[in-house]
Amino acid sequence: MRNNSFWTKNLSFIDKILSKLRFKKVLDNIDLENKTIIDTWSWYNADLLRYIKKEYDIKDAIAYDIKLNKTFLENHWIRYIEWDLNYWIDLKKKVDVVFSTAIIEHLENPKNYIKSVYDILKKDWYLILTVPSTYSKPVLEFMAYNLKIIDKEEILDHKKYYDKKGILNLLVWVWFKNQNIHHKYFQFFMNNYCIAKK
Repeated sequence: MRNNSFWTKNLSFIDKILSKLRFKKVLDNIDLENKTIIDTWSWYNADLLRYIKKEYDIKDAIAYDIKLNKTFLENHWIRYIEWDLNYWIDLKKKVDVVFSTAIIEHLENPKNYIKSVYDILKKDWYLILTVPSTYSKPVLEFMAYNLKIIDKEEILDHKKYYDKKGILNLLVWVWFKNQNIHHKYFQFFMNNYCIAKK
């Protein structure tokens, strides 16, 4: 069980590049103007939310993670909730968009997490999810353990890798409908991207 957020310490150059590419993918072709947004497992400094706030005039930004840089986030007008996402997300309000980037591979119970995301989403709004694919497992492990150019602790914490079928089965089990889920691989099949409408 992890007890620290990603990017609490300085990351490798490769980790930084991969995170920027992921940001670009999840923000492709989605309008976030005047939306309420949660980034779950948002990393210590909520990098994605800070990036979004520079690009869009959003209504509300909420960061969820185990440990968060509270004073820093307050200075960026980002609300924060320290939370272990293995447990049900405790939020009373409904939101427009939930970002879930590189999370579910770390969770003991991803179904519980996805169910809680479904519960807090407004009707007709979106979960945007990325997760390393089954093809990436040997590549990431080689980069972490042998080359030591990405964060070894993050890779050690991976519980499961997913292919398209695994992702779709998880989302449909939780009540998302097949016709409302768009999936594609990116980064040379190393990553899954899904956008699921409630």
